[in-house]
Amino acid sequence: LEESNGTHVALSAMSLSDGAALCLSHALRASSRHLSSLRLSEVPVPAAALADVAAAAADSNAIDTVELTANGVGDGGALAIMPLLRCATLRALSIRANAIGNAGAAAIAEAVAGQSQLRELDLQRNNIKCQGAIALAAALQLADGLRGLNLRFNEIADSGAAAVAKALRSNASVRELHLGGNMIGSEGAVQLASALVHNQTLTTLNLRSNAIQDAGGIAIAQSLRRNGGLTSLFLGANSIGDEGAAALASSLAANASLTKLDLQGVPFNAAAAAALAHALKSNRTVRAIAIELHKTAAAAAADIANALRSNTTLAELSLGDAATIDAAVASAIAGTLRVNKFISSVGGINGQNGGAPTSPTPSNGAHTSLTPSPSLGVVMASDSPSQWHRSPHDAAQRQTAHATNANANAANAVLAANLAASPPSACTSASAGGCAPPSSPRASSSQRLAPRQALSSGHAGPRSSGLARSYSADRASTLHARTRDASRAHSGGGGGGGGG
Repeated sequence: LEESNGTHVALSAMSLSDGAALCLSHALRASSRHLSSLRLSEVPVPAAALADVAAAAADSNAIDTVELTANGVGDGGALAIMPLLRCATLRALSIRANAIGNAGAAAIAEAVAGQSQLRELDLQRNNIKCQGAIALAAALQLADGLRGLNLRFNEIADSGAAAVAKALRSNASVRELHLGGNMIGSEGAVQLASALVHNQTLTTLNLRSNAIQDAGGIAIAQSLRRNGGLTSLFLGANSIGDEGAAALASSLAANASLTKLDLQGVPFNAAAAAALAHALKSNRTVRAIAIELHKTAAAAAADIANALRSNTTLAELSLGDAATIDAAVASAIAGTLRVNKFISSVGGINGQNGGAPTSPTPSNGAHTSLTPSPSLGVVMASDSPSQWHRSPHDAAQRQTAHATNANANAANAVLAANLAASPPSACTSASAGGCAPPSSPRASSSQRLAPRQALSSGHAGPRSSGLARSYSADRASTLHARTRDASRAHSGGGGGGGGG
């Protein structure tokens, strides 16, 4: 594809014979002066043919992006693309789901260590274990240009995480580190937490779907009190218990940099929820939080809602599927919405039965519509104060909702009464000094319907993105990875957890 910014080559879901690969190489060399990107997805390529394609692409004076996804290249393919890693113009390299192991990771690490121009390296969904992670960590101490490293869904355990943590102590370039879906335990998490005290450059740390437990959660919570650089932290599905949840919630009172905290799948009992409510009264930086509120902590949910009356920073709050939104909590939420015009979403994450499309965040940033969830009550955003309404579920859906939550009728009644008494205005901004008419007099049905919605970036629906959607995807991917490992063990193949 010829464009003003160069030639882009993309092939997907096809079989590439040696002859076809040779033709592709000739074509790449013919346009080498203008080649900007090369993307091969689900295109099995023999290592020898891939080496020829890589050499041809490397002749370009302009190539900045190479993506190889699910091509089955293995360690041999990682060695075959070495000419690309020596390109002075290459900025982003993605080799996802290609069965690359420790040998391939070590080869890539050696090439990356001598480069300063590479910005993004994506090696997720491969077979990299601790030795491969140790090699990549060593490269981090030398590659001063790398901004993002993605190692999600490999087989990295504590020793690999410890090596990466050691590299972070001296690395001042990496902004995003993704280690979700590995085999990192509390020891690895403690080492990473220690690195966060020294590293003020990293802005995103993803440890979702590991097993850091309470010890890891507490260590990270302590580091948050001294770290001023991290803005996004993902710790969902990590076997974190009550003590870890309470420590992480309390750390928000002392942290002034985090804007997004993902603790989905981390159960919050009454004590942890109370700690979160207390922290929200003073924290003025966090904008999105996802937790799994325990069903016995309904009173604490009301405390959290009341805390949001004075917090004008938090825009999105997910309480999880286990939470019970009774009449008292619904009343607290409704009262909060009358005085807080900044919240755009409060509720639970998408459940097993799927979710409805996400309503767009209103242009004024205020909370101007609410639709109860079938099981826990959900607050959504639309554009007009006149759109306060009850959920237009059919009779069968309503019966299911009432069976799931015995207090649904009471909660809905309190919400409706409060909202009817004092619907919020549609202010265009906090600093505008006044209000403007809504952009549209009536929202579409897809905007008004919002069952089981959490963070605006929250569920697995077609228009969702962010915490809850990625959590659902990670849960599915983790299950796939564990099934793959079990299959290997049954057949006598495959290596150990994070070993080398």
